Amino acid sequence: MILLYLLSAGVYHFVGEMSVGRSLYYSVVTFTTSPPEPAPTGLVMRAVAGFETFAGTTAVVFLGYVLGTREQV
Repeated sequence: MILLYLLSAGVYHFVGEMSVGRSLYYSVVTFTTSPPEPAPTGLVMRAVAGFETFAGTTAVVFLGYVLGTREQV
């Protein structure tokens, strides 16, 4: 997950010309929810934001499944 944050933040920083702090913030918010407004411009930025949103949603669903189906100790 941290690698995904950093790679996405790197794309947002270099392609989208965001500051480092803003690109990290945008990456974390995109992973945990959906991309905040304003939406990223450009095909590469939209593709990365879409993949990051999908990966974050999938991770949350799997976490809920794992915690919900574990055996009682």
